[in-house]
Amino acid sequence: MKLKAILAALLLSVSAITFAAEVNPAPAAAPAPAAQTAAPAAKKPQKKSALMEMLPIIVMVVIMIFLFSRSNKKQAQKRMEMLDRIVKGSRVLLNSGVYAKVVEVKENDFLVEIADNVRVLVVKEGIARVMEEEKKEDEEEVINKMVRILEKMDKDGRSDKKLRKAVRKVKEESLPKLDEYDKHLEILGERNSYSKTDPDATFMHMKEDAMNNGQTKPGYNVQIATENQYIVNYDLYWRPTDYGTLIPFLESFYDKFGFYSSEIVADSGYGSEQNYEFMFANGMTPYVKYNMFHKEMKRKFLKNPFHQANMFYNQEQDFYVCPMGQHMEHITDKRTVSDLGYISNTSVYRAANCSKCPLRGMCYSGKCDRRTIEVNHKANSYKSSAKTLLTSQRGLMHRSNRPIEPEACFGNIKFNHGFKRFHLKSTRKTKVEWGLVSLAHNLRKYVAYKAKSKKKQAQSMVLVLEKPALKPAV
Repeated sequence: MKLKAILAALLLSVSAITFAAEVNPAPAAAPAPAAQTAAPAAKKPQKKSALMEMLPIIVMVVIMIFLFSRSNKKQAQKRMEMLDRIVKGSRVLLNSGVYAKVVEVKENDFLVEIADNVRVLVVKEGIARVMEEEKKEDEEEVINKMVRILEKMDKDGRSDKKLRKAVRKVKEESLPKLDEYDKHLEILGERNSYSKTDPDATFMHMKEDAMNNGQTKPGYNVQIATENQYIVNYDLYWRPTDYGTLIPFLESFYDKFGFYSSEIVADSGYGSEQNYEFMFANGMTPYVKYNMFHKEMKRKFLKNPFHQANMFYNQEQDFYVCPMGQHMEHITDKRTVSDLGYISNTSVYRAANCSKCPLRGMCYSGKCDRRTIEVNHKANSYKSSAKTLLTSQRGLMHRSNRPIEPEACFGNIKFNHGFKRFHLKSTRKTKVEWGLVSLAHNLRKYVAYKAKSKKKQAQSMVLVLEKPALKPAV
C-alpha cells in the first residue's frame, strides 16, 4: 500500500510538472532585438509561469502530509489493536525499558508486576510492546536469515552438508523447541515443577514415602482452619512450604466471613517475620511457634552464654557484649529478600579482636580473628512477643489443644475414611472435591454429636425414672 501511494504521488508530481510546462512553454531561440521588443508584452505571463512552477511542490507537500497522516492513523490503529490483545498474564516491555507481567487489566491503565511482589500502575501510553509479538518478529528474522543462507549457498554452488544440516536442524527442530519451552515456563509461573498429567499440581515431598528415598510426587498443600474439630475454612496451594500459605489463607478467611479470627494457633512451620507482622498488624493474637522455640526452652540453650540470644545487648548505644566483656559494635546493615518478596533488615555486629581470647574455642569456630553475628531485631521482637504468648496460661492451653484440632481432622479423613488421594485434577476441581470431603466430615461430626447428646439425655431420663421413691416421714 505504501509503494502504491508513493507511485501515485510521483505520477501526480510528474503530471503537474508536465501541465506547468504546457501552460508556460520554454521560449524559442530568437534574435535579440525581437526579444527586447516583445519584453513589455510578456510581463504578465511571467507571473503565471512562476505560480505554475510552484504548483508541483505544493502538490508534493500536500501528498506527503496526506501519506504521513495516513501512516500515523495506521500506526495508532495497530497500537490500539496491540493494547486490546493484552490480557492478564501477558508479558510487556515498558517505555522505560523494564520488562513486566500484566497482573490486572483496567479501563485506562494496567497493573503490572516488575519484580516479585512489586506492582505498579502503568497507563496505556507507557506500554512499548508485547513480548509475544517481539518474539514472533525475532523468529521470523531468524527464519529469513536461514533462508538467505541456503539461497546464498545454492547461488555460490557450495555443497557443505554439515552447514546445511545445521541450518535445517535450527529451522525444523530448535525453533519449535523454543516455543515448547516457552509454554512450559508459562505453565510453571513461580513454581519450579509441575505435573504433565495435572499442570496445576506441584511436585513435593509427602509424609508417606514407601521407598524411603525422599521421592517427590505431584500434589497440593491443603490448609484447613478448625474450631472444635469442625472445618470452618480450607484452601489448596501449590507451595510445598507452610509459611508462604498463611497470609493468603487468613485473607481467604476474611473474604468469606468479613473479619479475621481473634486468635491464631499454628505450629512452627508458619512462624516467620512476615507472618508475625501481618497478624499483629491486623489485630490477631498469634499463638504461633517459630523454628527455634522448643530449642530455646531447653536448659542447654539457656545456660550457653555464647549464643547471641543470651548475650547482653545495649539498646541505646547499639552494641552486644560477649562473655569476656568485649563490645561487639554495629558495623553495617544487610537487606535480604525472601522467595515471597518480603524484605528483612539484618544488623551485623563484630568484635574488635578475638585472637588472644581464652574462650575463643568455645565461642566460635571460624578462621577469622573477630567474631561476627547477624541480628534481625524486628524478627526477634516478634519472636519474643510470641514466646510470651505461648508460655502464658492460655498459650499452654492452645498448645495442648492444637494437636487434637486440625491433626485429628486430617487423621479422621485420611485413615478412618481412606481419603488419601485426590480423584480429580486441576486446582478448581480439587477444591470442590476437598470441599465435599470437609462437608462430609462436618456432617459426620454433627450427627455423632447429636447422637451422643440424645444418648446422654436418654440416660438422664432413665436415671430419673429409676430413682426410688422416698418414704414419707412418720
